[in-house]
Amino acid sequence: MEGAFSREYRAATACCTAVTFPTGFAALAVRGLPATVLLRGLSSGTFFTLEAVRTRA
Repeated sequence: MEGAFSREYRAATACCTAVTFPTGFAALAVRGLPATVLLRGLSSGTFFTLEAVRTRA
C-alpha cells in the first residue's frame, strides 16, 4: 500500500537537499514537507534506515 507521504516524497525528490546533523546522520530536507514528518519517516524505515544515510566521520 502506498501512502500519501511516499507519493509526495517521490514527487519531491527532484527538489531535495541533503542535511547533515552533528550526530553524524544525514536526512533529506524536502521542500513542502514538515521536517518532523520526514524524520519520522526516516526513523521508522519508511524510506531508508539511519544506517543507510549515515555520513562518514
